Amino acid sequence: MHRRKGIDVSYADGRIDWRRVKQDGIEFAMVRAGFGDGNIDHEFDRNARECNRERIPLGAYWFSYAYTKEMAREEARQCVRIIRRYRIEYPVAFDFEEDSIDYARDQGVIITRDLATDFTREFCNEIRRSGYRPMFYTNLSDLEDYFDIERLREYELWLAKYQPTLGVEDVDMWQFSSDGRVRGIHGAVDMDYSFKDYDKRNPSARHRLCPETRESRE
Repeated sequence: MHRRKGIDVSYADGRIDWRRVKQDGIEFAMVRAGFGDGNIDHEFDRNARECNRERIPLGAYWFSYAYTKEMAREEARQCVRIIRRYRIEYPVAFDFEEDSIDYARDQGVIITRDLATDFTREFCNEIRRSGYRPMFYTNLSDLEDYFDIERLREYELWLAKYQPTLGVEDVDMWQFSSDGRVRGIHGAVDMDYSFKDYDKRNPSARHRLCPETRESRE
């Protein structure tokens, strides 16, 4: 099976030299757009602009702190408002993890499998309505404990599993390491394989390039 090698990054990865990243063979990037209620990742605009400039196929993800279905929908709307200035070829992913579950518990909400699945559907459906390809991110343990896969099969799955082989079917993207080394990034970085050429299958040319990227092409 063909695999494309990529990375996923956030502000925690510092100021990235995307030209060197591309020269090192990275074929796509999933970039954190933000988290929670309207919090934009400090490096998102620069990361997205530079990926567009360097022709690195770009996807995005949003770290969720939703504890109601309406909050999940609103996170998706906020994500779309942030990413729509850029060319997005890869999916837009819902990232709901243990910190999300702990935050909900602090608000008096116990996250069940039905709730986590409902939140994922609300986010992903809003992303789809906005013209992007929806995806959800999780690890194998949380996939078994918190997500009803039968209700989520219509969305792309991005699975974290830090082992030499994936050993799981119906996975669209695999985060296989959190300790990768890529030129242009100081320190360790998350590494991924994509099993689809999203930029060929689902180009989003209708999403206009940001002004800085257009200028670089003229």
